Amino acid sequence: MPQIRTLKDLDNGNKFGDTPANYYPPSRTELKEQISCAKKDREVAIYWGSQFADNYDVLDREKKRIQDNYNVLDREKKHIQDGFDKSKKENEKLSDRVHQLGEEIRQLHSEKNELMLQITRKDISLADAKSKFSIKSEEMQALQSKMKEEIQALQSRVKELEQDVSLAQDDLSEMESLKRKLQLENVEVTSKNIGLSLAKNDLEDSLTEKKDELAQIKVDLVIA
Repeated sequence: MPQIRTLKDLDNGNKFGDTPANYYPPSRTELKEQISCAKKDREVAIYWGSQFADNYDVLDREKKRIQDNYNVLDREKKHIQDGFDKSKKENEKLSDRVHQLGEEIRQLHSEKNELMLQITRKDISLADAKSKFSIKSEEMQALQSKMKEEIQALQSRVKELEQDVSLAQDDLSEMESLKRKLQLENVEVTSKNIGLSLAKNDLEDSLTEKKDELAQIKVDLVIA
């Protein structure tokens, strides 16, 4: 049976059909051992390739989970910020109401002083003045009592708003800290994915080399 030459036999200027000067065909036993080793290397390469693929999928799922948590935190942060803005607007409305009540009290004081001036000038009768003065005094007392109640309610509401704002700020600080932590984890997962991709490529190259080596051994076995 004529010997078959491969591309490796072209080294040192050999041609197809020529027998290299330093060529010694391996024995069948050596070829079988080489085939066995190549198969084992191929199985190991396939195993580790599968392991790398599994780890890559796990890291990819972890990255998606971190991104989902990151999105949830963003929504919660927006919800807290909306509540904070709403509380701020309510506080401004309460401040406007207090200012309005103060203006009403000053108006009553002005009317009361005007009545006192009219009494002094005797522009109206004493009885009429006393009646109007009494009415205005009662109105002012009622308004002062109402204002006192509203101020107390406003003060209680302001305290609640301050507590809400404080809690919201604490939550925002905690969420910012968690957000930074998730960003670091995301960077770490991305780095691991890149490392696994590189290792996977190296393993695939090694597996290709083993396949080529196994094919060459089979050719040598045919030659032998």
